[in-house]
Amino acid sequence: MIKNEYVAARNEEEQVLVSICEQVLKYRPISIRDNYYNLGGDSIKSIQIVSRLRQQGYSLKVEHILQYPILEELAGYITTDIVEIDQSVVIGESILTPIQRYFFESEDIVNKNHYNQSVILKSTEKLSVAALETSIKRLVEHHDALRMVYSEKAGFWVQYNSGIENNHYHLQSFDLKDSGSNSEELSRLQEIGEELQSSIDITSGVLFHVGHVSMSDGERLILVVHHLVVDGVSWRILLEDLGKLYKSEVQGLSYELPSKTDSFQRWGNALEDYSKSSALSKERLYWEGIESETYASITTDYPVKGKQILENSLGFDLNTDTTKLLQTLAGRKYNAEINDVLLTGLALSLKDQFGVCKTKVLMEGHGRETMGTGLDISRTVGWFTSVYPFNLDISDDSQPVMVSVKEGMREIPNKGIGYGILNYLNEPFTPKSLAWLQFNYLGDFDDAGNYDTGESQSLFSYSSENIGPSVSLDNLFTDILLDVSGMTVNGVMNINIRFSNKVFTANTIESLLSAYQSHLESMIRESEDSSVALTPSDLTYKYKGLSFSIIEEISKDAEIEDIYELSPMQQGLYYHWLVNPKGLSYFMQTSYRVKASDLDLSLIEKAFGALVNRYTILRTSFENRYGEVPLQIVHKEARVDFKHLILASELELDNIKQGDIDRGFILSEPTQMRLLVVELPDGYYEFIWSHHHIIMDGWCLSILINDFSTILGSLQNGISIPLPDTEKYSSYIKWLESVDKEEALAYWKNYLQGIDSPTLIPFVNTDEASSSHYLTETLSIRDHDFGAIENFCQDLGITLNTYVQGAWSYLLSSYNSSEEVVFGSVVSGRPAEIPGIENMVGLFINTIPVCARIGEEDTPRSLLNQIHQDSIQSSRYHFNSLAEIQSLSSLGKELINHIIVFENYVKNDKGNVETSSYAGLSSESVGSFEQTNYPLTIVAVPDHGGLHIEFRYDASLLSTSSMKFLVSHFKEVLHQFVFSSEIPLKSLDYIS
Repeated sequence: MIKNEYVAARNEEEQVLVSICEQVLKYRPISIRDNYYNLGGDSIKSIQIVSRLRQQGYSLKVEHILQYPILEELAGYITTDIVEIDQSVVIGESILTPIQRYFFESEDIVNKNHYNQSVILKSTEKLSVAALETSIKRLVEHHDALRMVYSEKAGFWVQYNSGIENNHYHLQSFDLKDSGSNSEELSRLQEIGEELQSSIDITSGVLFHVGHVSMSDGERLILVVHHLVVDGVSWRILLEDLGKLYKSEVQGLSYELPSKTDSFQRWGNALEDYSKSSALSKERLYWEGIESETYASITTDYPVKGKQILENSLGFDLNTDTTKLLQTLAGRKYNAEINDVLLTGLALSLKDQFGVCKTKVLMEGHGRETMGTGLDISRTVGWFTSVYPFNLDISDDSQPVMVSVKEGMREIPNKGIGYGILNYLNEPFTPKSLAWLQFNYLGDFDDAGNYDTGESQSLFSYSSENIGPSVSLDNLFTDILLDVSGMTVNGVMNINIRFSNKVFTANTIESLLSAYQSHLESMIRESEDSSVALTPSDLTYKYKGLSFSIIEEISKDAEIEDIYELSPMQQGLYYHWLVNPKGLSYFMQTSYRVKASDLDLSLIEKAFGALVNRYTILRTSFENRYGEVPLQIVHKEARVDFKHLILASELELDNIKQGDIDRGFILSEPTQMRLLVVELPDGYYEFIWSHHHIIMDGWCLSILINDFSTILGSLQNGISIPLPDTEKYSSYIKWLESVDKEEALAYWKNYLQGIDSPTLIPFVNTDEASSSHYLTETLSIRDHDFGAIENFCQDLGITLNTYVQGAWSYLLSSYNSSEEVVFGSVVSGRPAEIPGIENMVGLFINTIPVCARIGEEDTPRSLLNQIHQDSIQSSRYHFNSLAEIQSLSSLGKELINHIIVFENYVKNDKGNVETSSYAGLSSESVGSFEQTNYPLTIVAVPDHGGLHIEFRYDASLLSTSSMKFLVSHFKEVLHQFVFSSEIPLKSLDYIS
């Protein structure tokens, strides 16, 4: 078992998650830093965890467990938003699912009635037939699929969900205690089992046969259910429910089964709808690639003559210690799951025995992938199994075999469920070759009916007596030559191979099994002391071109946590930096002064280090040497760039700040943030925070400084102050990959129609310019004037940002004598649908065009309404980069030559005094430096009872006198829009 340092659950969500994981995974204690897979978790157990969470009033998706295996991170996705599901009895026709259609359409399944799944249980106590009957009856009433009836109409099979009026089960009791010898008892038990197995009639509506058998060494319970309505996950649900129902009955207690999840009937309808979706149609290319491959045949001991019955079987068991290590340790080195491990061992043994490196495998999965349907089927009984082909290819010598297998498995769309939907609900595939190998790992079956570690002993345990074949021999003819299956019962893993002795000798299969077991045990040994190596599928970046060997190269000097693409805004900034790595564009510096006595600089450095390593974006480097696009590389840990200087006077402070600016940033290094603390006379300290704009926007700085103050305060006071969990910037990158970019580009193309000439900045010096240097003019609107603007905006139902943009649009229109103007607007770019987006640290802001079309009759009111409506429409498409948007216009890069920034987030100014004071610091002053590549940037900042506007301009292009004129004109327009809102714009005069 791979264990991290134990960290106990700290909140309600973590507590309930840890508790349920301890129950399902049978391990205590579990730390919130533990990895789900390293605890022995798999996809089937994830369904059980989701089900139990729901029973306690919490919601979590299976895909969240598989995607975020660290429990600490996973707990952040738990919600209490439980969707109410109809609990009424399901009655009516149900669409056949793909696996059911396969069953009815298959020519190999001759006897449709004898195709079951069955189990024999041993009871620890004498069973009450009355309590058993009541329990079975309630089980069938609750789980709707157990009441299915099948009929053939006009050559097509129909599935109908019956009500609860009639019994849809058959219970019989048998007493074998006086049957004679033990062998005679077992013989009679087999006869009873065979009768129960062979007597199901799918047209009768009785698909559940139960045999209660009293034997000399105790009670047995034979449960036989037709496969049409049950699968491996269903058995876990049924056995758990049966155990609890029976116990409550014999104790005379009332027990309510957990609420039903979405019905099998609804699931069939959802699959039918999904079969027509564009999302599914995109999968077809992948599956056609698998089916069009040429695969090597296998060398058999005897000639293969048609279809075979796999009536022989051999296997091996792994003891409990080896099983636990296989489940928790063997795949750790490459973050592999148990299926990856078992398939790797199988592939290596096939290569040893038959020389086969690439073959087509028919895989089985639980088939409960919800594909965004919103359905919850975690406690739904039915046949959900997915069957799909997989290319088991270990011919690539450039990477470890387990990596090849794992990466192949991760390429399978939606765990393979789409293959059956496409094949049976859409257009069928035409395989180039048939699979000769089948593989299925059924997961864990422990203490039948008892999945709560709080109970000392289960009522039932699995028994191994022969109860006859679950499937008629008539149905067993197949093209498969080797059927490999695995399951773990009470901690012991069994690997079994079914084969025909008319094709292979027992010696061949035993040799194959010996190699298989040897490879599995070898993988355990190889993983004991190895560090974890990321593989391509572990990364957010999922595209071709980033091979395992490249990831190894990236990781050789430092441990890597993730790699992903840059956001559109980041790409723009990165290309600017590549052109001029020493340029000051997008260098951000914020400083503030604090007064403190006995400030411990070692704690400042420690707090800053904790802050940097708390957020993924603060330990990110940027590279364009790998992959097909520039990438950002998240390091497990970043070197802290902290310095402390002592100055005898303030005279050198400006030079210190400028020196820090001149130092710039090397984006290929692991962090793009640093902190410089300058110690000044009289107990003053200047905190100088610098970062490159590529890692974050202004919204984030207050988040970071608040966190820094909290961390510092906790260190100074020697106490633990819990901070909220952080959301990774990769969540935003994944969201970007999910949006419809074509729809967005179509919107912007239409929005830019008619903008054929650039909107010029007034008063620009067209003579040969000197080197760029930036100055600032300011404008403040306060008191009564600002109050009038605020009231006007509220009455009109617009934002202050819209008001500023409207006034500027009019002024530009007047300057350019044009009815159509365009300028850039910086938007927050934070999608509300991403959980925790308001506290995420990263670069989200984007620059988008604002187009204003001013007609002959337009008034300030109509112009403002137009801009407001446009802003609502465009808000869905704030993710397209400006370069993408500009490419849709004939003006290209000339579309925008200046921008407006409206800073409506909480800034790090006097508002941070409280948190600074908590850390024993008292803020005195705030300053900042940032520079863009636009000749004019207008920054509007609402503050306490006013609006502060800065005009940051390139003084090599715009003179101070002309900027003063422009500021004066803008102030007049801002004033006139309130008091002349109904007057045509052509009648306004911006010269005061």
